[in-house]
Amino acid sequence: MQFPKLVLLLAVGGVALGSSRSTGAVVSDGDFSNWSFTYNVYPGNSASAVRVASGGNPDAYLATDMTFPTVNQGDWIYGLKTDYSTSANLNGATYHLSFDYNKLPNDIPSNSTYAAFGLVVEQNSHLFLGNNVTYGSGTANWQSTSVLDFNSSFNPFSFTPLSGGTLDFTGGTPTRFGLFMYNLTVYPEIAMGIDNWSLSSPSLAVPEPSTLVLFGMALIGLPAYAVWRKRK
Repeated sequence: MQFPKLVLLLAVGGVALGSSRSTGAVVSDGDFSNWSFTYNVYPGNSASAVRVASGGNPDAYLATDMTFPTVNQGDWIYGLKTDYSTSANLNGATYHLSFDYNKLPNDIPSNSTYAAFGLVVEQNSHLFLGNNVTYGSGTANWQSTSVLDFNSSFNPFSFTPLSGGTLDFTGGTPTRFGLFMYNLTVYPEIAMGIDNWSLSSPSLAVPEPSTLVLFGMALIGLPAYAVWRKRK
């Protein structure tokens, strides 16, 4: 009697593939249905971030707006993706942040760099701002930050606490991510669209679904093969 070769091959292949992991995972959002926003503005100034269902790159996008009738620098928008969190050990792992942006019609014309963007991290209801930022001066056409050097690492010293708290990337603490926008302009208003937010890091790696299936076959196939060998 011969043990079915297909079952044996699947079992062995499942172990081999089950032990491998993808080189990195990407958390992305181009819809923004599950984002929350907080603002830090000078008295008399205003800031907003609103999901718009169409007109993005493509479809939905975030419409941000800051007006400065009093002080024209130093206002912030903090956006947080609320439908994803991880408790994985991220400590020291690199990450890459990217998104698309453009200038909205009510933006004051400018050829200068006037907004800074960076990664927001949330733990235990505290926000932390990544020290590695990129700068943008929007145009009517969508642009991507992926062409910029926007890489950093999950190191507590690379983030600034917004309202206290201690950042811990060693695992076990639910961690959420988002984007901040900071006004650098001397103009009285900036309005920019944000789309296709994406965060990638090897530390977020997970087995592919097909790998999980094969690994499950391995758990069934190898013990069965051992019993067959014993009976033989």
